[in-house]
Amino acid sequence: FEIQLKGDATKIMGLVVDADEDPQKRWQDLIRIISKANLGYDIPSNPVIGGTIFSTADADKPRIGIWLMPDNQTKGDLEDFMRLLIPENDPLIPYAETVLDSIEQADLKRYEKRSKAFLSTWLAWQKRPLPMGQAITEKALVGDSPTAQQFIVWLNNLFIHM
Repeated sequence: FEIQLKGDATKIMGLVVDADEDPQKRWQDLIRIISKANLGYDIPSNPVIGGTIFSTADADKPRIGIWLMPDNQTKGDLEDFMRLLIPENDPLIPYAETVLDSIEQADLKRYEKRSKAFLSTWLAWQKRPLPMGQAITEKALVGDSPTAQQFIVWLNNLFIHM
């Protein structure tokens, strides 16, 4: 990222990273890297709702967009975002939650992140078990949630509607 930031070949950079447990810390880590390059960016102190996009007066420097998964505001990761793509009334959601609750109550938990375990469990129970990317293509996951729509708008604003 630091090398690309200082290079001349890149006109647009889109960063999609997990917020993990502390979105503000993740944001500050990214901002520190960008500020250290000293390229004249006017960087907001907090991530912008709906996705952050900023540039510098120097047209030779890249326009930068940052999206912290899942929604550019809260803690979480890609799997939390993907969960938002599960149809809202899917009848398997409570069963997947119950299975994970049972595993945790029996002290049999072997996973680190519940969001990853939940999504993997739910995907495994589909007509054809699918990895995340194929689940979107096969329409097991849908993109009509407000957060998914915000992400699509952010991508379009960053890469298309400059």
